[in-house]
Amino acid sequence: MLVIPPGSGIVHQVNLEYLGRIIFNTDGLLYPDTVVGTDSHTTMIDGLGVAGWGVSGIEAEAAMLGQPMSMVLPGVVGFKLSGKLKDGVTATALILTVTQMLRKHGVVGKFVEFHGAGVGEISLADRATIANMSPEYGATMGFFSVDNVTLQYLKLTGRSDETQGFHIVGYGCTTCIGNSGGLDESVAAAISKNDIVAAAVLSGNQNFEGRVHALTRANYLASPPLVVAYALAGTVDIDFEEEPIGQRLFNPVYYQICSRAPTKRSQFQPYGSHRGNDEIMARGTFANIRLVNKLLNGEVAPKTLHIPSGEKLSVFDAAMKYKSAGEDTIILAGAEYGSGSSRDWAAKGPMLLGVKAVIAKSFERIHRSNLVGMGIIPLCFKSGEDADSLGLTGHERYTVHLPNKISDIHPGQDVVVSTDSGKQFTCTVRFDTEVEFAYYNHGGILPYVIRHLSKQ
Repeated sequence: MLVIPPGSGIVHQVNLEYLGRIIFNTDGLLYPDTVVGTDSHTTMIDGLGVAGWGVSGIEAEAAMLGQPMSMVLPGVVGFKLSGKLKDGVTATALILTVTQMLRKHGVVGKFVEFHGAGVGEISLADRATIANMSPEYGATMGFFSVDNVTLQYLKLTGRSDETQGFHIVGYGCTTCIGNSGGLDESVAAAISKNDIVAAAVLSGNQNFEGRVHALTRANYLASPPLVVAYALAGTVDIDFEEEPIGQRLFNPVYYQICSRAPTKRSQFQPYGSHRGNDEIMARGTFANIRLVNKLLNGEVAPKTLHIPSGEKLSVFDAAMKYKSAGEDTIILAGAEYGSGSSRDWAAKGPMLLGVKAVIAKSFERIHRSNLVGMGIIPLCFKSGEDADSLGLTGHERYTVHLPNKISDIHPGQDVVVSTDSGKQFTCTVRFDTEVEFAYYNHGGILPYVIRHLSKQ
């Protein structure tokens, strides 16, 4: 048994440094190493030549109970690398450039394979970081084949120390999901009172609004040295080529943040720390303070309109009113719905709120799977259409004309959606595999597994 001690890094790093085998030899039978993990950045292992990608926790739970995983065979996109980085150009610049290019090309749901003479000039650590960014450019994985760089890495052991005088607040998703702690109370109050667009600089992989902290609306990705530099400067409004950091004076507010006494544990209570409590997590669904709901004409708040009464309520309170009246609800959304943190609760929450279908322009890969796993129908508008172009306001009552018999539904089938205002449009059902029909027919993946096990 291999025991990995605490403090060895995030699970993806443990995969790279300890667990990745590349190939197995069982009594002379050779077969490749593969892995799936319950985090979208499991793809980091692809930098080692091990095929791996993230799946939903819901899928993993079913797999642990003996259910197979199914997926549509993805397309493969090649990314050719040549030359090498110039002196002074960081790997972060390469990684973000690659991400930008792949986003522009469009690789959602595809396997990306990096090849070409330039691959040999990239260290394995940088390959792993490029692979780690797969969810950010939308791919299922970003793969590097095994070569001499890979073999050399396998011979290495140990890690270098933290030399910058900064402290680790946590590993992996700790900072990205806001679990690294709160802001100083005076700073938080100043931001809220004056509607300040506060900024954060992080050496992470996701920087959308409010991710690091609910009050940081502008978040910038940077290399670790730049994160330290901006922290020392105390501002993002600085030109490092013109202004020496050492000659700048600390603003007392930033000094206070960096040197404040430890905050009481009871103050560190983001929703992510309560994932085992369904009552709290249901209330945390659509509770992001940066949420923009078009039912409220673009107001920025975790609120919605209870249409029958005209009341402006929290999403949870409105959902409970609909449920008590026996009314199902749907979500109208834009492109890449579910992007960001594809946690199970992003689908479990809507299910508990009574959501039966989501109609979007497109879906983030894992979140689409999670919705199906919770018995929620994912529907896609036809190309070039969305709620705005169809004149949908969200005040209508919707009927999804799905066949009553599950055997009459097939992957990618078109269905008609009609409203009580007389509008009618066609959507594509995003049940991608046959087994997903079974999950939906049983009301979700867990009821399906329980019924399957009860028959054994």
